Amino acid sequence: MGRQPDVHGALRRMFAGRPVVISGGPLAGLARLVPDVTDLSGQRPFLLANGVGTGALPEPGAATVHVLPDGAADSLVRSVHLQLDILANLPADALAALDAWDPERQAVVLASPFFTGNWIGGRPLIGGRRPEWEALEDKTIADALWDAAGVPRATARVVASTYDDMTAAARDVDQGLGTVWSGDVREGFNGGGEYVRWVRDDRQARDASAFFTAHCDRVRVMPFLDGVPCSIHGVVFPDGVAALRPVEMVTLRRIGAASNQFVYGGMSTHWDPPDADREAMRDVARRVATRLAEQVGYRGGFSVDGVLTADGFLPTELNPRFSGGLGAIAKGLPDFPLHLVLDALISGYDTGLTAAQFETMLIESADAHRWGGGGLMVPDLHPAETDERAIIVSDNDVRLARDEEPSHGALMLGPSAVGAYLRFEPHADRVLPGRSIAPMVASAFAVADQTWGTEIGRLQPARDVRTVGGER
Repeated sequence: MGRQPDVHGALRRMFAGRPVVISGGPLAGLARLVPDVTDLSGQRPFLLANGVGTGALPEPGAATVHVLPDGAADSLVRSVHLQLDILANLPADALAALDAWDPERQAVVLASPFFTGNWIGGRPLIGGRRPEWEALEDKTIADALWDAAGVPRATARVVASTYDDMTAAARDVDQGLGTVWSGDVREGFNGGGEYVRWVRDDRQARDASAFFTAHCDRVRVMPFLDGVPCSIHGVVFPDGVAALRPVEMVTLRRIGAASNQFVYGGMSTHWDPPDADREAMRDVARRVATRLAEQVGYRGGFSVDGVLTADGFLPTELNPRFSGGLGAIAKGLPDFPLHLVLDALISGYDTGLTAAQFETMLIESADAHRWGGGGLMVPDLHPAETDERAIIVSDNDVRLARDEEPSHGALMLGPSAVGAYLRFEPHADRVLPGRSIAPMVASAFAVADQTWGTEIGRLQPARDVRTVGGER
């Protein structure tokens, strides 16, 4: 083996002894970065948190903390936009706290992957993203990117957000399972399925039309794709592209309900597609990365979301930013400062890594150390703190553990900017190798309904249609 890359040394040069502000998430989320930032910068950071969040908080004295309003809203997307607005226009008390901690304004700020500005509180950013990168989240322009990159895709139509135009497009592309309508970014980028509808009858079409007419100018209409929802991630380095491994996206369907929205409920690296599909997905990441680098000078991580159908992987959207699946892939490298490496790439700093080194490291670790779990916003509950319960897992069935039973993981409900946040984290050895975690997540959410009255309802996982009987 050759000389190991000095990643930590490169990142220390990035900070160069400057104080560091960590921003762009709830306190529980920012807490994970505190040990790395403290080690690399040589001093305790300042946490500029949007609310408290669900999970463990920083150790007392580990950082200076200022909690901003969490931008309480009725949806995840609106909450993110409100939080970004607060960061761009800090309240007077937050700015005063920052100036008291960093009176000479020498600090640098680690930003949310959604943030497109260059400064927060008069201090320069490391990370964030360019406006032209954010613009690529528009699902109504994704097909042009797939075509330019030579990526196979489903037939789709982009039309005006009127009932007549959308239903005509639906009749044109429907393959028998209904159609999926996705709105543009007139109101800013969106995600989490909030601007996506699965339309199977006229009542649902009229409901979807009312929503899209109010919020969007244009809508992409494509056939419903049956199969396992999944994503493939890539990372663009100055010297090339790291194409990683597939991640299952837990996308659940409501049973016996009129709702035309999916339930986006978590992710997993336990699931494995057939080897040929895995390599085809990695080729998609390389092709898209090359196009992004040429078109907008892209750097850092991104994901292509889609569905592994009976005809192979078909993409549905691009997330040109750090997405949750990258964190899932890196779970087997707890000491690797993934967020900081990607922030450094975006801002043009040396990471001490080549694309090939990064790719090998992340893939080998993710294949050897699997991870998966569930997560869901629950807007109608408003807990003041996190309630964590031990659980027992038997195949895909989840229940609460009794006092004398050894835990197989945790189910927790805690505060968030959208009411409450539900998390399900099974131990890795309770998930069968190669299998979808979606049935287990659906079972865990049913336990949450019984335990806390979350009223999620009955959910059905997606089908594995690529292999006979869903088995290999």
